[in-house]
Amino acid sequence: MPESKFSRKTQQAIKKFTDRIEPVMVFNQWLEAITTGKITRKVLVYYGVGGIGKTRLISKLMDDVDKRNKEQSKIKINIIFAGMDINEYNSPSAVLLGLRKQIKFPCVLFDYGLVKYLSSIGKTADQIKEFIPKNSVIWDITGDILEAIHIPVGLIDKIAIKLREKYSIQFKEYHNEIEAIDSCKRNPEEISERLPHLLGIDISIAAKSKNSIFAIFLDSYESIYRRQDFQLANNDPDEFIQELVLSSKQTLFIIGSREYIKWEQKDPSWNEILDQHILDYLSDQDSDYFLRSVPILDESIRKSIISSSKGLPLYLDLCVEIYLRNKNNMTAYDFIIPTNEIIPRFLSHLSDDERTLFIALSYIHFLILTSLKFL
Repeated sequence: MPESKFSRKTQQAIKKFTDRIEPVMVFNQWLEAITTGKITRKVLVYYGVGGIGKTRLISKLMDDVDKRNKEQSKIKINIIFAGMDINEYNSPSAVLLGLRKQIKFPCVLFDYGLVKYLSSIGKTADQIKEFIPKNSVIWDITGDILEAIHIPVGLIDKIAIKLREKYSIQFKEYHNEIEAIDSCKRNPEEISERLPHLLGIDISIAAKSKNSIFAIFLDSYESIYRRQDFQLANNDPDEFIQELVLSSKQTLFIIGSREYIKWEQKDPSWNEILDQHILDYLSDQDSDYFLRSVPILDESIRKSIISSSKGLPLYLDLCVEIYLRNKNNMTAYDFIIPTNEIIPRFLSHLSDDERTLFIALSYIHFLILTSLKFL
C-alpha cells in the first residue's frame, strides 16, 4: 500500500516473512487445482502460535489473489473473509450472514432459509429487513414493499411464495432442501443447522454460472472453540463450517488457526480434504537478515535479539520498535530477558488494581485442583 512520505519507514518481520516459499506455493497449487477442475474443494490450514504471522500471511494471499484477478479475467476468484474473533460473530448464523453479505451473486436458497429462520426466532418484519443484504433476491422481488416504513409480518410467507415463482428452476432442482426448510416450520434450531448447507449450494451455483471460483479465508479460527454460544449450541462448535465446506464446490477454504484441526479424528475421510501446514519460527539466519535490513548494525545487539525472540516474528517487531525509539542508548544487555524476569517485567507495566487481579486469577487452577483432591 502507498504510504505518506512523512511516515517513519520501518521494516516488520511479520510483513517481510509472509512470503515464505512453502506456504505460498501450496496455496497456489490448490488454487490452480480448483481453477482447472482437478478437485472441487479443499481446506488449507495454516496453524501455529500467536504472533507467528498467520494473519499477515492471509492478508498477503488475499492481495495476491486480487492482483491475479486484475491481471487475468478468464476465471475470477471471489474473495470472502471472516475474522472469527470479531465480537459480532457470536453464533454460526451470524458468521454465515457475514460471509453471505460479501457475495455479490444471488443466494436464493440461503436467503429463503434466512428469512424463515429470522421469522422463527421472533424477529419482526422490520428487523428482518435490517438483516437481509441489499443484493438479496428478496429485495429484487418485493421492490418498493421492503422500502416501506413498516412491513406486515404476514409478508414473510408472501416473499417465500414469490421466491418460488421467480426462481422456479432453483426451487425445482433443490426441491428436497426447500421442502426440508418448510417442514421445520417454526423450529429455529433445525433451520439454523441447514443454513450452511444452503449457502454452500448457492456458492456452488454462483461459481458454475459465473465461471468463477471462491476463496474463503477464515482467520483466528480457534476463537470458535472459545465462544460459549457456539459450545452451547452444538457439541462440535465448528460443525457448521464442515457443512459449508462439504456443500461448496469450486471453493478453496484457507484457515488461520493456532491449533491443528482434528476433524479426521471422528471421520478419517477429512484427510482427503484437509491440508495442514505449521508456520515455523524463523531461523537464526532469517532473523539476522531481517535485523540487518532495519538496519541494526551492532552484531551483539542482533545476537541478543535473536536469542531472546527465538524466531517469533511478533517479538522481533517489538524489539525493533524498542530499538528504533532508543537506538542511541541501546546495548545488547537491554534485549536479554531471562525467563524468570518475564512475569515481573509484565507486572511492572500494570496498575495496582490490574496487578492484584492478575495475581488472584493465577491462583484459580490451584484452588480447583485442591478442591478435587477432597472430593
